[in-house]
Parts: sequence; C-alpha cells; structure tokens
Amino acid sequence: MRHPPASSAAPSASAPAAAQQPQQAPSQQLSSSASQSSLIGSITSVFAELKSKYEEESTRRMRLIDVFLVFVVMVAATQFGYMLLVGSFPYNSYLSGFMACGGMFVV
Repeated sequence: MRHPPASSAAPSASAPAAAQQPQQAPSQQLSSSASQSSLIGSITSVFAELKSKYEEESTRRMRLIDVFLVFVVMVAATQFGYMLLVGSFPYNSYLSGFMACGGMFVV
C-alpha cells in the first residue's frame, strides 16, 4: 500500500536559492571597492619600491645592458607582429631575424 504524498503546506527543500539569499548591501559593495583600491595601492607601492631599489643598486653598465635587452625584445616583437599581419613569405628571413634576436638576448 502506498502512502499519500506529504502536504504542500510544509516548506520544500527545493526552493530557489536566490529567493533565500538577501541582496548585497551597499556597504558591502563599498568595502569591495575599497579593498580593490587598497590592492592597487599596494601593487603601486611595490613597483615604486622596486624602481627605487633598481636605481640605487644597479650600475650604469647594468642599466645599459638592460636597455639593450628591452630593445632586442621590442625588435623580436615587431618582427613577430609583422609576420602575423603581412605574412611570412620569405620564412627563412623571418626565422633568421627572430632567432638572431633570441640569440642576442641569451648571450
């Protein structure tokens, strides 16, 4: 013998979760934006400290080498971008130029 289903007057466990959870209060939204601004401020302070330490502790020769490495990376990126936009018809030329940049960066 089967039992009749439970009455519908009892609250069901399958009620939508969105109806049970309240909306976020504006104060919570403000604290979220405040935490984002503090995160950005801490990241900025880290980079500022890194820059000041780099300027204090690196020699002129090391800075010159760093500038050259940045130039080599920019040339390689320009060659790669050109290959993507225009094509790589003389593929050996592209490959030799890109690998020359990689070799200069490593050495």
